[in-house]
Amino acid sequence: MKGKLILIRHGESEANRDRYAAGWLDSKLTPNGLNQAKKAGEKFLKDQIKFNLVFTSRLKRAMETAEIILITSKQERIPIISTKELNERFQGDWEGISVAELEKRYSGTDMLKLVSRDLDFRPPSSGNRESENFHDVKKRVSKFYEDNIKKYLIKGKTILLVSHSCTLRALMVYLKMISEKEAKEIKLKNAEPYEYKIE
Repeated sequence: MKGKLILIRHGESEANRDRYAAGWLDSKLTPNGLNQAKKAGEKFLKDQIKFNLVFTSRLKRAMETAEIILITSKQERIPIISTKELNERFQGDWEGISVAELEKRYSGTDMLKLVSRDLDFRPPSSGNRESENFHDVKKRVSKFYEDNIKKYLIKGKTILLVSHSCTLRALMVYLKMISEKEAKEIKLKNAEPYEYKIE
């Protein structure tokens, strides 16, 4: 029996709704985000998807999404492991800044999209910690997958992983679910599941 990994982005957060860069900043789910997480849980219940273990980032929007999914799918006793290794891309000085302000700095919507989706680009960072690019996130999340998740899939377990857009796209590239070109273009919807089966 092959194991299954269900990847899901958190429900809509206040940062998503209000259009600002969150990164490692905490941002709660909106009422719409709470409803999205509930609907995901209802779908898992209807489809009789039973999880053995849940992994999330340490950010509130991911943990809250995971908790709602488990409660709604009547699996609240399933263990949740939260780790910073599954956090969103660290965006340095961009964090907390509105998309409108970033668009001004980078000469409009198209240029900002081009820069932010460049796999080698790191946002500026004036703190002690360097910001991350896509490859940094891929290295971080793939190591966590190899060290902590793959062993469960080999044993035929079903794992739920609730994380963030860049983190999930990076893992999907590592698992060969999408190409790097697709990772630049794809927009992962909030609380929409993607399934990976180990070969």
